[in-house]
Amino acid sequence: MKSLTVAEKLTVEKAKAKIASGRISELTDAENRALHRAQRYAEYKQNVNANISVQRQAAREIDRPHPPVDPARREASRNDLVAFCRAYFPSRFTLGFSDDHLALIRRCQDVVLKGGLHAVALPRGSGKTTICECACLWAILFGHRSYVLFIAATEKLAIDVSMASIRSELEHNELLEQDFSDAVSAIVALRGIARRSEGQTYQGGEQTNLMWTKNRVRLPSTAEGGGAILTVAGITGSIRGAKAALANGDQVRPDLVIIEPSPAPSSAWLDPVSRSLA
Repeated sequence: MKSLTVAEKLTVEKAKAKIASGRISELTDAENRALHRAQRYAEYKQNVNANISVQRQAAREIDRPHPPVDPARREASRNDLVAFCRAYFPSRFTLGFSDDHLALIRRCQDVVLKGGLHAVALPRGSGKTTICECACLWAILFGHRSYVLFIAATEKLAIDVSMASIRSELEHNELLEQDFSDAVSAIVALRGIARRSEGQTYQGGEQTNLMWTKNRVRLPSTAEGGGAILTVAGITGSIRGAKAALANGDQVRPDLVIIEPSPAPSSAWLDPVSRSLA
């Protein structure tokens, strides 16, 4: 339906002025026709806007998460990080774990489940970063921790390497989608467009509260634990006083911090940075 012309709008204004002053009997046929058309056009716009609103809501709505395809596999890895790595990341761990790998994984597992302060050293290229990234995923997918902070050598490495790797697993790992649909389905529904997380809903309009930015992931409210947070940062970045909002609005500070700086042996900045963190 075409919008009103300038002449029709002027006629409508004149007619409204007559009605406001009580001169309804003075309305001309042209003014009555203009008023009628204006009313029809207003109803048309209202219907169009309502349809657009419904379409936008439908576009934001995602399917309800499905139950785990293999519940036994998921439960077997709940408190076993080694089982989690083997079950859900076979393309990352193509060989058996060495004793050093198992020691690191068990140490990460103990820290996630029980807490504590530990330092572990392994040779460059031995898979430390991959294991630490999987530990972060394990901690948030099962809701073992509310807010995980992963610290890399630089902010660029944290975002472009570690977070990119973690996001890729959440988006494309079919094994995770099978058993952790409660956390992953909302992410898959973004189809690579982060802004779709804003206003995303399920079950007829309930907010998922998913956050999907370059340095932070907050799992949807449907996830076990109610939507844990994972943030990455560089070791020289602004990490003091870090805090974030959970899906329910509560402000929390990190309850798990994993530092995986992997500096080059000749890094001249390591000692000053170490002193600044002391």
